[in-house]
Amino acid sequence: MATIRHLKNPPITEAVIEFSIEPNGSLTLDALKSVVEVIKDAYPKQASLETIEGGFHVEQGGVKVSPSLNTPLGFIVASVDQTQTVQFRLNGLAFSRLKPYQEWDKFIEQALGFWTQYSALLTTQKLRRIGLRYINEIEVPVTSKLQELFNVGPVLAPSNFEVAAFASNALVRDLPRGIEARLSLANQIETTGAERRYLIDIDVFKLGPEGIDQKRISDICQDLHNLKNELFFGLLSENVIKRYQ
Repeated sequence: MATIRHLKNPPITEAVIEFSIEPNGSLTLDALKSVVEVIKDAYPKQASLETIEGGFHVEQGGVKVSPSLNTPLGFIVASVDQTQTVQFRLNGLAFSRLKPYQEWDKFIEQALGFWTQYSALLTTQKLRRIGLRYINEIEVPVTSKLQELFNVGPVLAPSNFEVAAFASNALVRDLPRGIEARLSLANQIETTGAERRYLIDIDVFKLGPEGIDQKRISDICQDLHNLKNELFFGLLSENVIKRYQ
């Protein structure tokens, strides 16, 4: 397990925070559009979001495909350099940052700012889920052994064998903080010269079937980030972390 600390060059390819609500029909596309207009100078690239539903059924003579139904869902906006996007949807809000990732304090400050704008449009909708997801891409020497890189379960291959493909998935429940996480680790079979890439996907979330207390959103987000760090640094060895500090 590596020591938790700030990394100057984190291997994060994308960070996403999402607030999911239970729609009740009172939030409108026009209301969402009004927020999009307010931030259009900083987020000039705009597009509509839709859900697409279709179906098929088997009948005598073959399969019959039903026409697809496109339903407006909201809007997505992107910054000038397209490193940041915001989705204003009828069922929630999502904020995404691509690399180069900035520090957590700046990321969450922006996310909560968008949430404040979005939540001002809500009436009695319940906040059902807050999710924080980090996708990391780790590059290590192709000759490295799994045991030297990650704190994972048993590897069946003998030490003189190369593990060409590897994947691990786990669901973690943090009962004291009332949050959960899905952790996925897998290598890309394709190698780049002397390097091999591993993808680490950490999705930490808080569920609220009866609604999440919106007064605690900031504290919950911090809990999610803390658990993400505990899982990330707990998975990696110091040898890997040193490549990104």
